[in-house]
Amino acid sequence: MADSIKGQGREEGQATATREPMGSFKTGRFRRGIRMPAFFALEERKTWTPILEASSIFPFLDFDGTLTEIAPRPSDVHLSSQRRKYLQALLAIPGFSVAVISGRPIADLQRLIGLDQLYYVGNHGLEWSPPGGSKSSHAIDKPVTDALQSIHNRLRPVLANRKGVYLEDKGTTLALHYRMASEDTALTVKSEFVRAVHQHQQGGLGLEILAGKEVVEAKPTAANKGDAAAYLLEHYGREAFPVYCGDDLTDEVAFHRLDKKGLTILVAETPRPTAASFFLRSPNEVYEFLRLLIRLKNTK
Repeated sequence: MADSIKGQGREEGQATATREPMGSFKTGRFRRGIRMPAFFALEERKTWTPILEASSIFPFLDFDGTLTEIAPRPSDVHLSSQRRKYLQALLAIPGFSVAVISGRPIADLQRLIGLDQLYYVGNHGLEWSPPGGSKSSHAIDKPVTDALQSIHNRLRPVLANRKGVYLEDKGTTLALHYRMASEDTALTVKSEFVRAVHQHQQGGLGLEILAGKEVVEAKPTAANKGDAAAYLLEHYGREAFPVYCGDDLTDEVAFHRLDKKGLTILVAETPRPTAASFFLRSPNEVYEFLRLLIRLKNTK
């Protein structure tokens, strides 16, 4: 996978380093696939028809904002034992494979979830591990890793004594969190972050900016969530019906890649223009979706 999940320069739909607000949705070349999603009517059997007709299903589930509520800090997130049981029940269904695909490092996901039977994809597709297997990672050129360290060093004094912001070094990506910051502080540190990344981009390095919910990240352009999901589907679930659930802008490229092949669900309290076909309003509704999926497949 480390040799196969490769982004073609700037992938369609990914956020780029711009001076526009970090929450703006730049869809690039796949703007034609953007629409307002329909609510996934959980109690309407016709909504489930494609899933019921599929003999093999491959759910791809984002973590923060999808399997868990977003917390003020990533370290505050907890997956309850009851929610873990839903994932275990999915894995027990014949013909099911399940992947958790996230911006978190794989080690973090494995610690929080603790299920060896899952496919784990971390750092937005830059690393992955199969069920019970060891982690594989994209080889990142030293100039790119040096640039990430340079950005980190540059931002450190900018963030000093500023409340509500912090840098998360995830090894192959660098995330600036500002969820607990004032509006002025958030604007200042985001602008400095974008300027720092722009300088390295102008030197020709393969870095990009990803805009998330109260977070902005710098990462190598080597891969993304869409590449990772497409690779896993091709190599481990070629006959499977994919179901992708995610809440963030970083999930849009995966929605775009999988929408014509399976079911794509945005998780958002208020729907927004998206490449996903459907939406659910919260992680609680995601688990209700999983509960009904388990029941329907086990009683089919």
